[in-house]
Amino acid sequence: AMGFRNIISSEMERRNRRKLELEEEIVDRSTELQRLKAELDSLVQTETQQQQMIQSLLTMEPAPQ
Repeated sequence: AMGFRNIISSEMERRNRRKLELEEEIVDRSTELQRLKAELDSLVQTETQQQQMIQSLLTMEPAPQ
């Protein structure tokens, strides 16, 4: 009976460690996701600004000579 209790206790400890590892990984990935979302927002904003600049350059009238 004592060996069985040790096996159960050991398994419970292993599962708790695994749970903590997975929770830490979730936090890490959530942080990375937020960073990537912020980077995407910045890139989209830059792209929009560049497209506007290109459009304004394409529609500019040639300078008089």
